[in-house]
Amino acid sequence: MKCTALLLSLLTFAGAGDDAVERGAAAFHAGRGEEALAEFQRAVHELGDSAPTELHYDVALAALQCGQPAVAEAAAEQAVARGGEPFVARRAFVRGSAAFHEAELAAAEAALPDADPTAFDRAIRGVESARDAWRSAATSRDDWPQARRNVERASKRLLELARAKAERQRKHEAGAGRSVVLEPPREPARAPEASNAPAPAVAPEVDLTPSQIERLLEVLARDEEAKRELRRARRAARPAAATAERDW
Repeated sequence: MKCTALLLSLLTFAGAGDDAVERGAAAFHAGRGEEALAEFQRAVHELGDSAPTELHYDVALAALQCGQPAVAEAAAEQAVARGGEPFVARRAFVRGSAAFHEAELAAAEAALPDADPTAFDRAIRGVESARDAWRSAATSRDDWPQARRNVERASKRLLELARAKAERQRKHEAGAGRSVVLEPPREPARAPEASNAPAPAVAPEVDLTPSQIERLLEVLARDEEAKRELRRARRAARPAAATAERDW
């Protein structure tokens, strides 16, 4: 992450660490954060307990420049431990930069199509933490331009993230409205349950003897003859009834 602070004016060291400090300062101003960090850490190691507090803070700034917020915060804590109150505000500046770095990682994650739903919230919380830390640093002096500009930067970024989160939510809800509504699976058709009611009785077939068949035919013939006699009697009586209906 591009460092938003200016490197402190480095002290001139005699003996061990002098060359590493100079190389680190040159690399830092050239934007080579990893190289600057390595040189400053080498100088701290070579100087040991005699390393000035400003050098620890320079380690923190170089770590921010190459995107190592955890290293930066640890170095800032070391500067406060050695230098006390004058470095508290500088530690706040480093904490703000570290929080903003982590927030930007979360924002990049939130922009992915299949992002974790919590990514936007983590990004917003991170920027809020960065803004508060930078504000604390800015108010520690009559004017700290880098800290003041970073507060404005964080406020603007919060608005951008809030809008991006709202737009993602709107698209999600619109997509949910167009989703296909699936019908619940139908239950398989059940076989008809057996009824306890008795089945209707069916008359058994009976074989008739020849004599029984002959008598049955005689009965049917008499019935048919009776029907014909009835129809003849009705036709004979029709002329006497002038208003009778026509027999179709």
